[in-house]
Amino acid sequence: MGRFTLNSLLVVSLGVPLTVVTASWAGMGMARLSRPAQRRWVIVSLAVLMVPGIALWSTRFLVYRTLGWYDSVWALIAPAWMGTSPFFVLMYYRAFRRIPAAVYESALLDGAGVLQTWSRVALPLARATTLGVALLSFVFYWGDFISPLLYLNSESRYTLPVALRMLEQLTRADWGLLMAAALWTTAIPVALFLLAQPFFARHDE
Repeated sequence: MGRFTLNSLLVVSLGVPLTVVTASWAGMGMARLSRPAQRRWVIVSLAVLMVPGIALWSTRFLVYRTLGWYDSVWALIAPAWMGTSPFFVLMYYRAFRRIPAAVYESALLDGAGVLQTWSRVALPLARATTLGVALLSFVFYWGDFISPLLYLNSESRYTLPVALRMLEQLTRADWGLLMAAALWTTAIPVALFLLAQPFFARHDE
């Protein structure tokens, strides 16, 4: 369980920051487009969001094999390079769109480039959205069962969801052990959610 826990921590430590960066970039890019272009990209994002994940399994497998990512951690965090989910991009799009255009124009007049405007102006004003995306992507990667099962071949690289399944197959009747493993798996996400509650409470006030 220690090895599987470290594997899961590695996945989320890489996947969550990548998700925040790429999703916020895409959301800010959409928010700075003209209104007709914004509507088109929102429609595209919603259409992609409705594509079932099962339809991408075989294509992803071939892509990962071609890139040499099969049986590596990169196969598990590959969605993070595209923001993990269009839903996260739309969350950032809504947050950045609510920022007045004068704020972006002031940053431009002060000589800030695109990356400086993103990091020093837009992202600090969307802290609540960033925390929400980080928590949701953490839960996504922490609880991902299908990707390790499909794209990993080495047992030493498995994450906790697959480890729970393996433990069930080995000791199907040992409910105490299975419940202890399930509690261990859920302890970190629950603790992270509880630690984030004060921030959400301050933001609501």
